Amino acid sequence: MPPDDAPDRPFARPAAAQAPAEAASAAAAGLRALSAAAADGDAAAYAGLVERLAGRVFGFAVRLLGDRAEAEDVTQESFARLWRAYDVSPPKGPVEAWLFRTARNLCIDRMRRLGRLVDAPTETVDGAPDPAPSAEARWAARETAETVQAALDLLPERQKSAILLVHFQDFTGRQAAEAMAIGEEALESLLARGRRKLRALLAERRDDL
Repeated sequence: MPPDDAPDRPFARPAAAQAPAEAASAAAAGLRALSAAAADGDAAAYAGLVERLAGRVFGFAVRLLGDRAEAEDVTQESFARLWRAYDVSPPKGPVEAWLFRTARNLCIDRMRRLGRLVDAPTETVDGAPDPAPSAEARWAARETAETVQAALDLLPERQKSAILLVHFQDFTGRQAAEAMAIGEEALESLLARGRRKLRALLAERRDDL
């Protein structure tokens, strides 16, 4: 017999552990509602989508392209296409997957036009941050970020896109696969090979220091 002070639901997860999943579910529901309203011609709902997603789309594009001006153009064009799509053929799945897929395709077009597309053959530190980092720590962090970005830029586009979506945009495997219009197994293959290549590139750069 359980003690008097035993919880009524001994196997329930703590509220703190449930919060991230609940927040993600609420955010997804909010995006679905905004997208449905925008499809009905609600300009305010469309503006809400822009407010919530433009920064993420821009961040993805600037890392993929390495050019802020080009990334801004891609972001604007992606949302312009979304607005036009609502009049013709609204996104059937999650609107964020539609936007990132559109942004990625626009980035590929630009990289191909500029001769910067790196592609592969067709396939079938954890710790509490210092609240006031020193100048040396900030410099080291900037150097690390630049090193990682330089290594990312050497990956084939598909591997790079998969890593950016999962590790930088916090997409689930399913969401990233939808954004790239591929299956989840293909996504996992891209991630595995991209991570291996990235580790090798970073090891080479460390050895060169």
